[in-house]
Amino acid sequence: MKTKLMTGIYCLSLLIIMMVSPALPARDNVQAQSAEISDYVKKHDGYSITVRNEFEVSPGGDLEMENLIGDVTIKGTAENIVVVVESFFFGVDTEKEAEAAFERYRARVSQSGSRIEVIGQNRDRRRYVRTSYEVTVPAKFNVDVETMGGEVRLEVLEGEARLETLGGDVEASDVTGDLQVETAGGEISVIAMKGEADLETAGGDVELREASGGPFSLKTAGGEIILRSVEGDVDAETSGGDVEARKITGNVDLETSGGDISLEDIIGTSHYARTSGGDIEANNVQGDVELRTSGGEVIAVLIAGDVFGRTSGGDVEIDDVSGDVDVSTSGGCLEIEKVMGRLVGKTSGGDVDVQVMGNGMLKAPIRLSSSGGEINLILPSNVKATIDAEIVTRDPFADYTIQSDFKLKIEEDKEKSSLIHRGSDPSRRTITATGDINGGGPLIELSTSDGNINIESR
Repeated sequence: MKTKLMTGIYCLSLLIIMMVSPALPARDNVQAQSAEISDYVKKHDGYSITVRNEFEVSPGGDLEMENLIGDVTIKGTAENIVVVVESFFFGVDTEKEAEAAFERYRARVSQSGSRIEVIGQNRDRRRYVRTSYEVTVPAKFNVDVETMGGEVRLEVLEGEARLETLGGDVEASDVTGDLQVETAGGEISVIAMKGEADLETAGGDVELREASGGPFSLKTAGGEIILRSVEGDVDAETSGGDVEARKITGNVDLETSGGDISLEDIIGTSHYARTSGGDIEANNVQGDVELRTSGGEVIAVLIAGDVFGRTSGGDVEIDDVSGDVDVSTSGGCLEIEKVMGRLVGKTSGGDVDVQVMGNGMLKAPIRLSSSGGEINLILPSNVKATIDAEIVTRDPFADYTIQSDFKLKIEEDKEKSSLIHRGSDPSRRTITATGDINGGGPLIELSTSDGNINIESR
C-alpha cells in the first residue's frame, strides 16, 4: 500500500513539473554542427585558424548569413552540398589568447533541412581580429548575406540573392534570379545576370553589364553609374558622378546632380536624362528623348523619335532626328540639322544655326527665336514654305538686316512717339520679311531681338 502511494506521489509530482516547466523549442530536424577545425598556425604577428562545415542539401534551399564582420565569397557549384569555411587571424601574443578569441568570435553554423545559417556571435569585433568566409552552395540556391565590415562576392547562382554590407564593395556575376544589393561604403559591380536588380550604395560607383530581365534600379550618392549591354527598363540616379548608358534595350530614366549623362545605342519608346551640373549627350537612340540640364550642353544625334531639350547654361546640338524637336537654352547657341518633324528652337543668349535637308518637302512648321544673336537658316532650293521673319531692336545705330536667297517682301518700321501712339517706344525698330517660297507651304517663323537673319538656298 505504501509502495503504491509513493508511486502515485512520484507520478503526480512529475506531471506538475511538466505542466509548469517552459516548453523546449522544437529542433525541426536541426543537424548538430560538426566542424573541422585546423590547428593554430603561428604567424609573425599572431595566429591563424580555419573552421570548415559541410552539409548535404537539396537544390532550391536557403543560405542565411548575418551579424558577420569580414569578407564573404559565395560560389555556386554542381554539387548538392554547402561548405562554409571561416578563416580567422588573431593579432595576439599567445596561443591561449587566440583560443579564447576563437571561442568568442566564431560564427554559429547550423542546418535545418536545406536551410543553412551562419550567424555571427559577437558584434563587438576588435581590431586584432580578422575574419573571412568562403562558401560554396548548389547553383540553384537562395542567398541572404549581411556583413557589417567587409566585401561580398557572389558567383554562379540560380535563385534570389540579397547582399548587404556596411563597409565594402559588392561584386556579383553569373546570377539568374532577382538581386538586391546594398552597401554604405563601397562600389557595386554586377556582370552577367538575368532577373530584377535593385542596387544601391552611399559611397561608390555602380556598374551593371550584360544584364537582362529587369526592371533595374541603380542608385548612388557618391559615384558614377555605368550601364552596358542591358535588356530591360533602367532607372539610375546619382548625386555625385556621371551616368553612362550604352547598348540598352528598354526605357531609361537617368539622373545626376553632379555630372554628365551619356546615352548611346538605346532601343525603347521613351527616355529621360536630367542633370544639374553637366552635359547630356544622346547618340543613336530609338524612342522619344527628354534631356534637361542646368549647367551644360545638350547633344542629340541619330534619334528615331521626338527630342525635347532644355539647358540653362550651354549650347544645343541636334542632328538627324526623325520626329519633332523642341529645344531651348538660356545661355548658348542652337545648332540644328536634319529634323524631319516640327521644329521649335529658342535661345536667350546666342545664335541659331539650322539646316533643313530633304527633297524640298517641308513636313512641319519651324519656329526659331533668339533674344541676343543671329538666326541662320539653310533651306533646299525647291522647298515649299511660307516665311514670317522679324528683327526687333532698340539700338538706333544698329545695322541689322534680313538677307534672303529667296524672294521675300522686306519692310522696316520705326515707331513714332506722339500723343496718337501712347505707350509706343520711340527707339524700337522692326524689320520684317514675309512671303511664300515655291508656292508656299508649312510656316517658318524666325524672330530675334538683336541680330541678323540670314536665309540661304542650297
